[in-house]
Amino acid sequence: MTVYDVARRLPTIADLRDLCRSLAMLDAILSPDRESRYYSFDATWAEGEEMCEPWPGVIDGVPEVFKPFVEEPAFTDEDGVPVVTACLWREASDDQWHHGTIDFPSDRVDPDGTVGLFGILVDRSPEVFQRFAEDYYEVPVDLRTVSEVYALRPLNQDLVSSLNAGVTLVDLAQDVSEIGYPQAH
Repeated sequence: MTVYDVARRLPTIADLRDLCRSLAMLDAILSPDRESRYYSFDATWAEGEEMCEPWPGVIDGVPEVFKPFVEEPAFTDEDGVPVVTACLWREASDDQWHHGTIDFPSDRVDPDGTVGLFGILVDRSPEVFQRFAEDYYEVPVDLRTVSEVYALRPLNQDLVSSLNAGVTLVDLAQDVSEIGYPQAH
């Protein structure tokens, strides 16, 4: 799989946003320590924006509207060079994801690293996250709970405790707000 395959298989912007919020919320529950988390999502990165040595072609086709992200200090090294493995973009009016024109090396199974980076985004089943989390965190992960969070059901203490008995809803308040995860009213 390459970024070309990922571009064909990624869901719509809204569905990808929801999936990323779910992944970040699940990680916040499983790992209270932010530094140990694998996924994050910041719904308030900047107004109207949210934040999910380039190989030749990776960022060459990025349209002007997205150029500020390519140059964003958070995504560049100390010399201002973008630190990016793969790059996909999609404007709200687009009907598909786009990518640069890349001449991939032919001697690699995963030439641009997209299998590891995007696998969970293109195979969006709760079972994929469950397998990932059980391997990464080395704890059992309740599939029903993952499915509930994937469906963006508001959290309750029983749901949270089924993933991590040591975390409370109060502990997650900042994460819920930052992620933009739905809350019960």
